[in-house]
This record gives sequence, structure tokens and C-alpha cells, in this order.
Amino acid sequence: MESTYHYPFIRQIKDFYRYRAQGNIFLEVDVYFRKIDLNKINNAITQLHKKYSLLNCQFILKDDLLYFQDEAKDLDGYFKEIPENNSVKNPNDYFHPIRIMNQSLDIHNVPLIYYHLYKNEDVTIFKIFAHHMLCDANGLQKIKNDFIGFYNGAEVTEIYNFGEYSVKRNNKLFKSLEDNYKYWKNVLSEYDESIISPIDFTDFNSKSYGEKIASLVQSFYYTPTDEYSRQGKSYHDRFFIENFEEIQSSMQKIKISWISVFMIAFSKTAYTHQGKSLIGLLVSGKNDVFSMNSIGEYSGECFYPAEDKILDYENILAAANSFMTVSKHLVFNYALLNWDEKKFFRRICKSFINLSIVEHFNCEEEKLKKFEPIDLIFLELEPLFFLSKSNGLVYINWRFNTSKISEQMMEQIAQDFTDHFNTCLQACLTMHTQSHSLSD
Repeated sequence: MESTYHYPFIRQIKDFYRYRAQGNIFLEVDVYFRKIDLNKINNAITQLHKKYSLLNCQFILKDDLLYFQDEAKDLDGYFKEIPENNSVKNPNDYFHPIRIMNQSLDIHNVPLIYYHLYKNEDVTIFKIFAHHMLCDANGLQKIKNDFIGFYNGAEVTEIYNFGEYSVKRNNKLFKSLEDNYKYWKNVLSEYDESIISPIDFTDFNSKSYGEKIASLVQSFYYTPTDEYSRQGKSYHDRFFIENFEEIQSSMQKIKISWISVFMIAFSKTAYTHQGKSLIGLLVSGKNDVFSMNSIGEYSGECFYPAEDKILDYENILAAANSFMTVSKHLVFNYALLNWDEKKFFRRICKSFINLSIVEHFNCEEEKLKKFEPIDLIFLELEPLFFLSKSNGLVYINWRFNTSKISEQMMEQIAQDFTDHFNTCLQACLTMHTQSHSLSD
């Protein structure tokens, strides 16, 4: 069968080398069934691959350049039968060995996406495993939603040809490269001017599309998988937002988003313990930093400064504007802007946050207020924040590097963040009360 080769999205160039060095990262999502129709499952998979040609691709290194090999696959009858009830009763126990295997697969032959069926006496689980090169968590949710739609009879109404789409997106980045370079040069000059090196834009702009892509391919990409990165621990904490419905209603009326509250509370916390630095961030939910049309593209890292600001309404409101200003200048591949990544991620960007705003979240009670080792920690502090919209639960998995942060300091950081977060909420409530009084 004839194969077509495409250049990847810019961010995927470095991702390939990064995952080859540190091991694969597969995202996963489940669809639960009480009663399952095998024909509908297979048809939905076929429709997914019809809509997104990227799902048919594999990584190819050819003449030192990274390509995606796009080859149409015969997906009819992906599953031949529904499995019998599994002897492993706990689905998590069943899938855990598969997760371990995924990490060690040869990246040259690794499937970007594949599917699995698990069945016990209570439920059948359709599992989607997707390589992080393919999408982020939001992209995987898009795939899941499309799968459910196709299972229920929806038709493919739009097709994303990966080759054409990547050219369109990459060219858009190339056109804005000089402005983005100037923006980041100005931002990073406040920390270390040597982080970003000069670029000859006259030469770059004169290159063909393929030559521009080739200029981003380096013999070595910095991947922070060293002894430093293997000194991580995790500390789990939680608290409930009192009067959550009232707080949420007040925030909506005074136009404050949750990302603003989390960001400015953490910014002040990070400044106290890490000094002047930048915070990397990813968010999910309606506050996404990147408006995504198709899978395969996502924001990568965006940044926000750690600052010692007064936690009042004006600064919380301004946080959203600062956050969005930074996020417009997306960094898909640091080679594109000529960054020294080792300097940046060891001296300037010391923290990275991930915020998920979800309908429900069930925390692991047995882990609360306890420390446990983790496999990798790239920066000093990498908290995972979860906000449950159903009951106001804030759950934090505080991931930290023990060579920089002691357990005692970690407990203090967690308490400081909680205090700052509640101060922000009180400021929002006060502003809403004042504005309501004035309107009366």
C-alpha cells in the first residue's frame, strides 16, 4: 500500500527526540458500556481514522529528518469478538502492565493510538491509548467525544488531512516568528539575556518550507532526565471551598475566572519560596489557553511570572489578562526561537502547574497529607491542581524535587497556597458585595 510522508507539527519535532530519550508517555481515556455492540465499536474506530488522518501515522526518520508516514489502514473488524469476563477483577490492575509496556516501546514502531476492550461482571470498558505526540488531554477528550458520537450513529462531516493541516499551522507560526522572538527576547531579558540567541531572520525567511523545517532539527535536544529529575516526591493535599455556590456566582458576576485565582495564588506562593522566576502552565476545561481545531496541535508550555502581589480584586482581574497575553505567544518548539533550554529550565522556570476543572473528582483519602516517591520530576515544583465543580473540592498533588524542597518546606508551601487561595476568594466576594451595594 502506498505511503505518504508529511512533515510534523513543529512541536512534534522535539517531542520525538524527547520521548525517545525519556520513554513514551501515553494518555488514556475510558468509555463505559453496560451492553456493547461490536459492529458499532468497529465502525466508530473506522470513522475516527477517517476524520483524523494523523491517527493512521507512524514516526519515520529519513535522511535525518522526522516525518509522519501516513498509510491508510484497513480497520474493518478491529475487534473480532467481545472478550469474556476477565479473571483480573480490578480494571486498573489489568491495565497497569500495559502502561508499563507502553513506556518502553520502540518509538520508531510505537502505535500513536490503539484500543483495548476489558470486561468483567459489571461493565465493559473501551480503552483508548494515545501517545502524547498525538494529542494532549483535551485532544484525547475530543477523540473520545467523536468516538461516542460515531458509536451512536453520527457521520463524518469534516476531515482533517494531517499533511495539509500541519503545513497551514506551521506556516502561520513561521510568519509570526520574528514578532514572537522579539516578545520572548524582551520577557527573558529580565531574567537572563543569554537564554535566547540571535536569529538571522533574513536568511530564515528566504528558505523554502522544507528547509525551514530542516533548520529546526538538531543533533541534540535537552531532555531533563538526569539524576536531578529522579529525586521527586509527591504530597497530596485538599480543601473545600466554603460557600462554593455563592463564591462561584460572585466570580461570574465580576468576571473572574478560576484560572486567575489559581494562578495568582500560586504565583505569590512560588515567589516566597523560589524568588523571581517563571511558572509554566497547562490548563484544561473552558479556560484552555489554546483554541484547538484538530488533534495533534496544542499549546505546549505557556508562562506566568512568580510575583509578590497584593491579593486584591484588581490584581486577580489583571492576572487573567497577563495570562492570556503570555499564552498568545505559544512556544511549539524551543529550537524555533533559539532557546538554551537547560539554562531556562534550571535557572528561570522553576515550577510548572497543571489545572483541571472537572465536574466530579474523587480523591484518594489514604494518600492525604502523606509523602510518596515518584519516578520523574523535571522542575523544582510541579503541582497538579483539580477543582470539582460539583462540590468545591480543591485537590492538589504537590510534586516536588527533594534536592531543592524539603518535606517540611513542602508542607509550608501547601499551607501558604491554601491561605492565598482563600484570600483571593474573599477578595472576590467582597468586590461582588460592594458592586451589588453600589448598584442598589
